[in-house]
Amino acid sequence: MSKFARRGWRTPAECMAWVLAPVTEDVFRSQHYERQHLHVRREDPHYWSDLLTLADVNDHLSSRELNHPRVKLVNAEGGFPPSEEFTANDRIILPNLLRKFREGYTIVMSSMHDQMHDLGYFCDLMGNHLCHRFQTNLYLTPQDGSQGFKCHYDTHDVFILQIYGRKLWRLYDSPFPLAHKSLPFEQNRVSPGGPAIEILLEQGDMLYIPRGQMHEAISVDDVSLHITGGLLGVTYAEMVTEYFLDRVMHDEDLRRNLPLGYIHDPDQAAMVIKVHMERLFRKEADWRMAVDRFAVNFMRQSRPRLEGQFLQVRCVDDLDLGTRIAIRPNVMVYLSVKEDRVDIEHSGNTITFPITLSGALRAILEKAELTIGEIPDELDDEAKLVLARRLVLEGILEVRDPGLLGEKGFGLLQAVVRD
Repeated sequence: MSKFARRGWRTPAECMAWVLAPVTEDVFRSQHYERQHLHVRREDPHYWSDLLTLADVNDHLSSRELNHPRVKLVNAEGGFPPSEEFTANDRIILPNLLRKFREGYTIVMSSMHDQMHDLGYFCDLMGNHLCHRFQTNLYLTPQDGSQGFKCHYDTHDVFILQIYGRKLWRLYDSPFPLAHKSLPFEQNRVSPGGPAIEILLEQGDMLYIPRGQMHEAISVDDVSLHITGGLLGVTYAEMVTEYFLDRVMHDEDLRRNLPLGYIHDPDQAAMVIKVHMERLFRKEADWRMAVDRFAVNFMRQSRPRLEGQFLQVRCVDDLDLGTRIAIRPNVMVYLSVKEDRVDIEHSGNTITFPITLSGALRAILEKAELTIGEIPDELDDEAKLVLARRLVLEGILEVRDPGLLGEKGFGLLQAVVRD
């Protein structure tokens, strides 16, 4: 089990609380999220060490086959150097990469949640809690005033976790508050506004920056390593667009053409369109259907890390009514009750159960941990075991019986040694 998973998170909410502490999530949501930055100063340089260390990044750079553009270089003055200077056929040549680092270039490692297990597990928990996709990029910057990117804004909210060293951040007014991805940053189109807010981010600190806020970061006296956690949110604009596209099949008014000759008399056309659209919006909208649709899409895109699933599968036939089971902390499940069935969406799968199991499934999903025998009595003992085994095999439930897993784990170890 990874060191981050060993922290023993029982819920994604605990992970979010850890990121924000000592600030509460209520304060974050009401005063900072999509409003203004949040700097959490901790004076605890080892705060993030269970998630990532400089040594972890050194091991990754030294022992993995790295490829461009997942790993790239950038400098505020020099931009992106030609990849030929540090790659061969897009494979990173480590001595060349580190030579450019010594010249002042920041090493950018993108989507590291797909490469480093702890970061992947972290993103699972954060994404499940926030109900938006969450990603991680790493930035390793040389010391003494080095700067990776020029002042810019992002089109997604970011959580900066300072892993090693210190970095001076400057925040400016936003030209496009809550900038949408349709408004990507262009260097020549916008410039920082207002006086800068300077924040010295120390090792162990966290900085939240809403999308659209201009910012830049400069290393201080030592190498700097930070994680940028990106919240890739779904906006109201995207939900409304998706909803009306879906409604086209069912609403004749949405399938009507714009007025004939509308370009010749745009003022008259605008009045007609206004009346038409107001009539459409007065219709009762099924926004729950829209939420369900986005939830299903979110589940189908998620690929949580199923820690220890091989050992879970090996012990599934040994489960009994006293075996403790629980929803995996990093797996998100969406239960949808239909007229004649229950659908569970998770990890890109749709699992269908008889409608008679709706009560038992809800009870399992709502409890932090329970024994198989504690599944509601509407099922007989054999049915409880069958349901529990199915959910373990699907990666939704995990067995929380150390003795059962320990024996299987020991058997697996013996098999590996014998081979």
